[in-house]
Amino acid sequence: PYAEEEYGIAVNKDEQELLKQIDQALQELKEEGTLNDIVKAWLRDGETHTAYESSQKKTNRKELVMVTNAEFPPYESKLDSGDIVGIDVDIMKAVCDKLDRRLKITDTAFDSVVANVERQMADVGMAAMTITRERKKSVDFTHPYMKATQVVIVRK
Repeated sequence: PYAEEEYGIAVNKDEQELLKQIDQALQELKEEGTLNDIVKAWLRDGETHTAYESSQKKTNRKELVMVTNAEFPPYESKLDSGDIVGIDVDIMKAVCDKLDRRLKITDTAFDSVVANVERQMADVGMAAMTITRERKKSVDFTHPYMKATQVVIVRK
């Protein structure tokens, strides 16, 4: 490994209660094994559509808007149908179940994710986004939900 990155969910600095709620939901999902199951399904088992089905199908739940960049499989990508899928989507679906919220996902350029959250055009930003000092000037982040390790692969 030559670099390790911690991925977090971006939340507007004025939404401290939402930040606490998401951190609590992530902790519960980690303890239950749900986070590990989602990651394993996508990274080891080759999932291509979804590794998490929402347990609550109520449509009258309050909406939570997630902005992402659907160009980084398996974290987020678009199916031919236009649906956005991936590790981050499944994790946020599970978080929304914990918060009794309904998930709405919008796609944008990666460089716009933080700005969308900062300007309150979305509740959260989740795009396999590394927590950095520069980004923390504009938004707050949840505790890391994933640690990614960068490696170089060469032929034998």
